[in-house]
Amino acid sequence: MPFPSGYTPAIQPDLIHVGRADLWTGVTLPVGVGNFVALVGGAPATGTYVGATMAATILNYNPGIFDIVTQQNTGVVGTVITSEVFNIDITLGELTYANLKAFMLGAADATSFVTVGGIIVPTLASVLLVAPRRAGNYITAMLYQAAMIDNRQFSFDRTGQMVHKVMARGQAVVTRVLGDQLGYFNPNQTST
Repeated sequence: MPFPSGYTPAIQPDLIHVGRADLWTGVTLPVGVGNFVALVGGAPATGTYVGATMAATILNYNPGIFDIVTQQNTGVVGTVITSEVFNIDITLGELTYANLKAFMLGAADATSFVTVGGIIVPTLASVLLVAPRRAGNYITAMLYQAAMIDNRQFSFDRTGQMVHKVMARGQAVVTRVLGDQLGYFNPNQTST
């Protein structure tokens, strides 16, 4: 579709996000709907810093829907959400004991390393992603509580880095109000 006569597009390259993101776990949740975790110098006041991401980090919101149809109409007359998946796919580069403990789904703490096997209910933790914007401020995304799912593969390669992928899948905090139970995405957050 062509632009209307006399219209000049306002392209703002600084608003195109290019760059890394930092990750925190165990961050205290914001209180009430419409609030977000405050940042001081680009960091939350609580939580554990996990490190910078090594590859593209993907924020995924996938609602499952059911379309309502009637015998009297060929079109969809209504839609309801039947499920919601809100997750963050992360590639971590820093292999630390704290990261292993936080991101191995069924890990047991062995003081300086982890063991796995036999745990049925995984530990849940909040996950906060903070990406500095070139135009200033930050892009933030938070899962209020997440299980660290997906396979863990550790590659030992003398010509490459050992990176490990993690999927943090949000689980609803049902005590929060409807519409604010999984997390949030804030494309222009300020820092104090």
